Amino acid sequence: MSKILIIEDEKILRETLADILEISGYSVVMAKDGEEGVETFTNTHPDLVICDINMPKMDGFEVLKMLETLVPAAEFPPFIFLSAKTEPQSIRDGMNLGAVDYITKPYSAPELLKVIALRLEKRKKLQASLIQEERTRISQELHDGVQSLITAAGMGISAVVSRLDEIPEKDQALLKNSAELLNQAISETRSVSHNLIPDFIKSHGLENYLNLIVNTVRSSTDIKLDLEINLKGEVLPNRIQIYLCRLAQEIINNTLKHAKAKVITMKIIRTTNEIQLDFQDDGIGFDSSQNTEGIGIKNLRKKANDVNGQLTIESVVGKGTSIQLKLQTDDF
Repeated sequence: MSKILIIEDEKILRETLADILEISGYSVVMAKDGEEGVETFTNTHPDLVICDINMPKMDGFEVLKMLETLVPAAEFPPFIFLSAKTEPQSIRDGMNLGAVDYITKPYSAPELLKVIALRLEKRKKLQASLIQEERTRISQELHDGVQSLITAAGMGISAVVSRLDEIPEKDQALLKNSAELLNQAISETRSVSHNLIPDFIKSHGLENYLNLIVNTVRSSTDIKLDLEINLKGEVLPNRIQIYLCRLAQEIINNTLKHAKAKVITMKIIRTTNEIQLDFQDDGIGFDSSQNTEGIGIKNLRKKANDVNGQLTIESVVGKGTSIQLKLQTDDF
């Protein structure tokens, strides 16, 4: 049942409108002026607001401005102005502030109910769209982050299991790192659902997080993997740290799966006005002059677009692949 907030200073009109809405199957909460309307809104979280314009203490325009400071735009319910004013300028003012509709007194019940039903249906569709976008985002985060962690950890554990009868000190350390990666994968699954920075980055920093991945790859494969990070002491915003981590993870993971490389180098450095990531491998490569790109390359390009990054990919069959990303620090 949708909940509707009525903010109206005239008692008879307020109660009459409430009766119409309740008979039509809506849940109703009421406020007798603008100040009470703001308080009621924050306490009840309505699905739609019907608000008079001319009221004491705080008029309808002021109510709308106040509420928009309290609620994110994506969560703001449809806001309908109700007023005897019919001047075009008044209508424009209301719509420019963010109201989705404007109904003038006197009004007919069928007209009002039709507008309400339309606005609630549009809100429902918007919410469904936002939920789907969030599901897609979480799915992508889990794919890019947790899958890479588990892949690296699995390689390390497999390498140790294959020679359990030996278990030298080096392999004991490898098993410990791999177990830590798996624990981090579980922790990160919880964190990403709440849009939080991964726990290990938060507590140890981006460089240590990536070094954990790199050390496991070095220990469990014959690949020579060199990582250099020089941010000149700057602590990057959380979203940029997560982005660089995800990008580096995906590049390394795709290379391990497909490139058959023996040597991989990656640098993340801070220059005067940008962060630059440089990657190079000596793998089988591909013909980058062709317009055909796999899912991995398309994902990299999408990630670059998400942060207004400049991504360059060059590859030659038999000679490996180089990737460069530049992020302007002015965009942070």
